Amino acid sequence: MNPLRDPLVMAALGAGLLGCASQAGRLPAEMREAAWHWTGTAAPADTVTVADPTRYTLAFVQESRVHLRADCNRGSGQYTHGVGRRIAFGPIALTRMACPSGSLSDRFVRDVERAERYALTDGILLLTLPDGAGTMRFMRAE
Repeated sequence: MNPLRDPLVMAALGAGLLGCASQAGRLPAEMREAAWHWTGTAAPADTVTVADPTRYTLAFVQESRVHLRADCNRGSGQYTHGVGRRIAFGPIALTRMACPSGSLSDRFVRDVERAERYALTDGILLLTLPDGAGTMRFMRAE
């Protein structure tokens, strides 16, 4: 009998392949086990430096969930992760409090939702925006 025609063999192979697929989609533990404070964005058109990075936070809390603090607003959403350090966020549900003048809340959320790739080096998380629009920089929260 051909082992590939045996339903039990096929089920075992399928379970093994699914297990490999879920492992391939995991972010590095260092990224998942910390909160990340946004320190700024370097872009061709402008550079943003965040005065109080603790007011802008990302935390990867579950396999596909992220929590955000965007100044006076809080939210959460989904993310996906793929080959080549690709990452995608959204949709992100966010409270709509009126933050003080000068808040970067809207820009922070907009740019997080646009991020396409990540890099992680020495406690610094970088999220790259599409089409050379810039790179968001995060420091690991202590």
